[in-house]
Amino acid sequence: MTKKKDPKDLLDRGRPSLYREEFSDQLVEFFNISPTREVTVRDKNGDEKVQELPNKFPTLARFATIVGVTRETLHDWATSTNEDGELKHPEFSYAYKRAKDFQEAILVEGTMNGAYIPSFAIFTAKNVLGWRDKTEQEVTGKDGAPFSVMISTLDEQA
Repeated sequence: MTKKKDPKDLLDRGRPSLYREEFSDQLVEFFNISPTREVTVRDKNGDEKVQELPNKFPTLARFATIVGVTRETLHDWATSTNEDGELKHPEFSYAYKRAKDFQEAILVEGTMNGAYIPSFAIFTAKNVLGWRDKTEQEVTGKDGAPFSVMISTLDEQA
């Protein structure tokens, strides 16, 4: 008969991290790509023509699957700290930030060069990169004068 493990004992241990130092360089290399690539194709007459095609848009999810973890694990490696408040993996944290910067540059440059459909770029910028539409509203009084608020109180008489 095997002894059942106490769940409290498992909380502190957890699964050992799969982190390796080379992941920092691999992450930067994975994201440091051009938005497009040139491909030589032949037309129906057999003439060669160079065509510019979009590269696969690099994502943290794809990199995570390559190294055998989840996006959340990548985020943990980039942000987790020791008891003294120092980053556990400062080199990975820096690589993670650079990867996000490369991703933004690829999206902007690729869209401007026609590699990505604008609706994809907008969706990705908002949902992956954290971009937001910003609407500013200015409230003014009559004819653009400063807006003023008058507060009056009612005195109760007994």
